[in-house]
Amino acid sequence: MERAHVVIMVTVEDENDNNPMFTNQPYHAVLVHTSPLGHVIKQVRRYVAACS
Repeated sequence: MERAHVVIMVTVEDENDNNPMFTNQPYHAVLVHTSPLGHVIKQVRRYVAACS
């Protein structure tokens, strides 16, 4: 079985002054070479802390 490792950097642009927070970091995913185009690899959830 062939394996490869890649690091993907994602920039999140936010429209308000609260930084988005992400749960369960770091994220890991496995993608097989037969996955169809448009296949969802990983979904993450974010939350925005309440203003203080």
